Amino acid sequence: MKNMKKKGFTLVELLVVIAIVAILATVSVIGYTVFIDKANQSADQTAVTEMNTILSDLTLSKDNITVDEVIETLIANKYNGNLTTYYSGYQLAWLASEESIVLVENNAVVYPEKFAGVTGFELINPMATDADALTNGLADGKIVYVADDITAEEGLSPDAAGEYVVNLNGNTLNSNNYVGSWVDGGKLVVSNGVIDATASGQKISVYADEGGYVELTNVQVYSAATANPLQCYGGTMVLNNVTTAQHGVADTSWYNSAIQVVNNITYPEKDPATNKHVIYGENANLTVNGGMYSGDKAIQISAPGGNVTINSGTFIGTTAVINADFAKDNYTHTEGKTYESVITINGGSFTGNIKVSDDTVLVINGGTFSFNPATGIAKALNSDGSVKTVSSYANITINGTVVDNGNGTWTVTNN
Repeated sequence: MKNMKKKGFTLVELLVVIAIVAILATVSVIGYTVFIDKANQSADQTAVTEMNTILSDLTLSKDNITVDEVIETLIANKYNGNLTTYYSGYQLAWLASEESIVLVENNAVVYPEKFAGVTGFELINPMATDADALTNGLADGKIVYVADDITAEEGLSPDAAGEYVVNLNGNTLNSNNYVGSWVDGGKLVVSNGVIDATASGQKISVYADEGGYVELTNVQVYSAATANPLQCYGGTMVLNNVTTAQHGVADTSWYNSAIQVVNNITYPEKDPATNKHVIYGENANLTVNGGMYSGDKAIQISAPGGNVTINSGTFIGTTAVINADFAKDNYTHTEGKTYESVITINGGSFTGNIKVSDDTVLVINGGTFSFNPATGIAKALNSDGSVKTVSSYANITINGTVVDNGNGTWTVTNN
């Protein structure tokens, strides 16, 4: 009887199979991408039809309608869509000669098809290709899309109250001055890209001054060495999935954190008459929703009146992951206000100690820590700089159960 031997695949056969699978996968991905693009184009065309229906009363009653009037009318009539497109190749524009919103692709009208080839349109949300176009495109209620990497010598900030939105579109804003808001009521929203200030040597990249509001979403922030990439200076800052790190050794502890939270201070080096720092204005308010932040301190509150809410994210600090170790007696307050710092942790991962001063309220509702938060938050300072133990410190509240994970971390679970 003939021996039957099992025969495996040869190398050539395996390579052929792998090639066939790769081709099929590529075809599937291409097909899926085409399907998504077609669906997004259809959604944009439907949106344009809806918007023009809403605008019909305006176009019947008025001539020479501006883009701003178009936006105001859509908002006033509670148009439920965004004034942006689903398909990345489309842009919305106002075609004044036809009193219609149209879709533009490659700088030409493509929908409605009856207007194809008609010129003279004005983009509703302009596309910036350089610093001047970016600055000039900032307008209340509009979105500026960035078409390429841009170097902004003067930085980026609103010059009046309103909401100013910049979508970096995956590009890098190389900033040689502050990006932020220091205008009362001025809200700057930046998303989807990189803010890079490494070449400028400046100590702060993104800045929210008193009355200003800054929101970053899906942004990486790079600052010069020995710097705070992010500073909430008496304003409001919201960070959604931001990545940043402080690096290098600074000449002062003020610049040894990824995020600094501090009130407006008249005398950073202390008032010669009182030998104290003078605080004025509103509390600084920081909210963090995801992302990664690291440095000598991930978050530093440098004076009373810095409020921080952390909902999620990863935080790493060499000296302290959160540092609020100021002595309140070193500060005086103007305008008759009482400044209290409140740190609320609802979730996140924290590697490093938490240091808090004797007038800081710390509330932990959840999160994972590299120390037992019930016993390890042990570096509160008295006004003379001496260390106060957590057992005698009444302003720390843990709402939940502290669970030992068995790997050197502890999690607070809110029951």
